[in-house]
Amino acid sequence: MARSIILVLLLTPIPRPALGQEPFWQLSTGTAGRYFTDLALAPSNPDTIYAPAADALLLSTDGGVSWDSVAGGLCCGVIAVDGSDPTVMFLNETGVPFDGNAVWISTDHGSFWTELRHGFCVEKQGCAAPLLLHGPSGAPGLYASINPYFLLRTASRGEVWDTLNTPERNGLWSVAPSHQESAVMYAAYADTSTVFRSDDGGMTWDERPLPVAVETAVHLAVDPSDENTVYAALEEVGIYKTTNGGLTWEERNSGLTQDQLDIKTILVNPHQPLEIFAGLGDDDPFDGLSDLLVVSVDGGESWSSLSSGLPVSGHIPRLAVDPRSFRIFAVVVSPPDSFEQSGVYAAGIVTTASRGSTELPRSPRLYQNFPNPFNPATTITFDLPFRSQVLLMVHDILGRRVSVLAEGIQEAGRHSFRWRGDGMPSGVYFYTLTVGGRPITRTFTLMK
Repeated sequence: MARSIILVLLLTPIPRPALGQEPFWQLSTGTAGRYFTDLALAPSNPDTIYAPAADALLLSTDGGVSWDSVAGGLCCGVIAVDGSDPTVMFLNETGVPFDGNAVWISTDHGSFWTELRHGFCVEKQGCAAPLLLHGPSGAPGLYASINPYFLLRTASRGEVWDTLNTPERNGLWSVAPSHQESAVMYAAYADTSTVFRSDDGGMTWDERPLPVAVETAVHLAVDPSDENTVYAALEEVGIYKTTNGGLTWEERNSGLTQDQLDIKTILVNPHQPLEIFAGLGDDDPFDGLSDLLVVSVDGGESWSSLSSGLPVSGHIPRLAVDPRSFRIFAVVVSPPDSFEQSGVYAAGIVTTASRGSTELPRSPRLYQNFPNPFNPATTITFDLPFRSQVLLMVHDILGRRVSVLAEGIQEAGRHSFRWRGDGMPSGVYFYTLTVGGRPITRTFTLMK
């Protein structure tokens, strides 16, 4: 017999706090004390997440709630998951062969690996940073950096590679594709902080010089809604922004202290392009850097700390956002005296930009859960117009409480909660958001 579940949310408006007190980061189970170098969500199933560490490749199949080690013997590099098959992934491993790098493929969640390409660092040309990324829709395929500076592309899972006409500069460090229907890409080099733009998927490049000439790593992020808006984060220098495809750049360091200029990664929220996350680092791991992550909610015009729950020192080499549940993940590497704090951290609320913006709903808004049907877990998302005391409960069709999902204060903006149907029979259920005595009800289906 099918059972119904009612999801009840009670809210009372209370004063709104200052930005930066949330989200509350939590260290994911099974990741503590490990040296991670990357994290990647499967495009076709973001519940599948891979994270390469120094001692193993870790896999989560429940959206980062729990992690397991995968036998494979490879480590220390960057990873990309196939666009259609979450069991297929690629690893660009650093340090092999002999001061170079190698690209590998696995078709079984990382249990067995096959080498596809390798390259060597060359004196006076240095080493390229390990890069793996999916190209723009106008030039699809997997892009990989191969030392000393080459950028290769494959549309056949590594069976055939095309060598792109990458500028012969030292220290290829970052490549970022457009999210629009085009073949636009950007590449950055560490030799003189140079950015290049390609309009044909990497076959030809035009120089887009930054207003500073320093030798430092450059991290790029393209606005998902505008391929001409790009953020360039220079380690120990700060952030620059262009809105015309790199023809001109403007500094965007307002609100950042000197200790917050050593930026290791930058990410534009795909759901709210005005919201930018920057992961920080510290060259002296023992001086107690207080902030490891900063956020801008106005397109880089100003920045504030978003580090509550994170360690006070170390660095963040990678950030990622779940496109369905709006969770954000941060890979944290802590110094030796507090290495047990290293790991994958997650925060359940991403869209801080909606707080205080004109996009806040006038009344609570409840979205259809995803996935639906589901087994065993699904994500329920809702928007709040104001900071509220929240009680989130699950009941069956007879009104019996099954569980409490959340109890306490929640901020204005978007919130997501996962519910697992373990131990529940298959069938149609209901989830209800009640605010001020007005219920909003949707149905979802547990299918085992």
